[in-house]
Amino acid sequence: MLLNRCPICHAHLTLDAMVTDAAARDVLLLFAGLPNDLGHALLDYLSLWRPSKRDLSYARTLKIAHEVLALDPDRSPALAWGLSETAQSLRTKGGALPITSHNYLKRVLSGAPQPTNLPALNATATPKRRAAGALSGAAQAVASVVENYAE
Repeated sequence: MLLNRCPICHAHLTLDAMVTDAAARDVLLLFAGLPNDLGHALLDYLSLWRPSKRDLSYARTLKIAHEVLALDPDRSPALAWGLSETAQSLRTKGGALPITSHNYLKRVLSGAPQPTNLPALNATATPKRRAAGALSGAAQAVASVVENYAE
């Protein structure tokens, strides 16, 4: 299934190719199960890790994402806030990119405000965790395609 063209290299992006690669499939499933605000913040944070001359591999993306999610197993709103703050701060300061550790994120998270004081990242609140049956329609479709290829 042809999805689109890559905006950078103009290669065709196909869902078939993504789900046949195990790491790409796992990345898709991971993002499909995250609340929207956390997914957007994690994606923004992951872009800080991308080498300047090449793309971040799916395997590396998956590893980094799991490390980040392990910092807050409850996936509280503070994690999404911390990821957004880290990405915004590092881009504003013009720090050395790509980053190589989660140390700055850990410092931001240690000073995170209490959940009641967190600014809204997204106008529509999402639950901390989504049960498999509570995925959005698009996420269910991606999960269905991925599961069919995994068999």
